[in-house]
Amino acid sequence: MGQPPAPQPPQQPVPPPMPAPPAAPPVAPAYAAAPAAPGKGMAIASMVLGLVAICFWCIPYLGIPCALVGVILGAIAMKKINQAGGVGKGMAITGLVLSIVVLAIMVVLTIVAIAVFNSPEFQEQLRRAQQMQGG
Repeated sequence: MGQPPAPQPPQQPVPPPMPAPPAAPPVAPAYAAAPAAPGKGMAIASMVLGLVAICFWCIPYLGIPCALVGVILGAIAMKKINQAGGVGKGMAITGLVLSIVVLAIMVVLTIVAIAVFNSPEFQEQLRRAQQMQGG
């Protein structure tokens, strides 16, 4: 019974407790977003609609409505920009010009089409074509 106790492994010193993490740095106060420039959105929409109207001038169901809305939005945007001194005047002017050009093209083409279709020469050619098909 007299056996000596088994050797114990050397004990390592207990590390000191970890310090608490530092507090989060103070947060800067949040600032509200700058208000949008008056009329800028309408100016962009007018310019985009003017470009779409130019691209689709040969399709009246697309070109004419885009041009009409482009003129309206461009005029409203110009008014707001001039009153409040906002940015986007160039885009509003571009939208107005493109939309007005498309409307002018459509008016000229309509007048030309009416003049051609009502001309005596066209009517005579139409009668001849109908007689050749029917007879």
